Amino acid sequence: MQKRGKDRTPLVSVIKKVRSSFELSNPPLNTSTLDSGTHPDPKTRLHIINNLECHPFNGDMVHDAYAKESELIYSISFNALCTYTLRDGSKVCKILSEMTTTAALGKSRSIGTLTLRTDKITHTLRSDGIVELDPMDMMGVSFTKTSEGNPDLAKGFTPRVDGISVEKIQKRTFK
Repeated sequence: MQKRGKDRTPLVSVIKKVRSSFELSNPPLNTSTLDSGTHPDPKTRLHIINNLECHPFNGDMVHDAYAKESELIYSISFNALCTYTLRDGSKVCKILSEMTTTAALGKSRSIGTLTLRTDKITHTLRSDGIVELDPMDMMGVSFTKTSEGNPDLAKGFTPRVDGISVEKIQKRTFK
């Protein structure tokens, strides 16, 4: 929404209505089956949407990972970095990305973390769920960090995903 210059007020209004409906059908003394990390209850969703900040990258932040033979194994494109604060005050950073693999991947691989290294700092983010990449695959992947110190993707960094061995990673340049 933010990327397209849209106002979030209508979305907030709908989530408030969902929250009210949820509270009417689930009295406060009942425990919510929705209140988990993957499907938070409407109050939590409303809180997140009210303090969510997203920074899109317009498709120009792509890194290519190569094998020893200089054969492309995968590309990772960073689409956006989103941050928000949970109701308990803890901070969350999500990186939205798209991974594309080539036949050089060889076989299906599981990935669980993304490591971003700069000259001085290393940030480790966990994938949101199990990610299985196959050769010749394209998949959207989100990674989450729940501690202080969000990565600054505007500065130079080297991204690595666990589970896939590569020789070098190079940022793709666009003219």
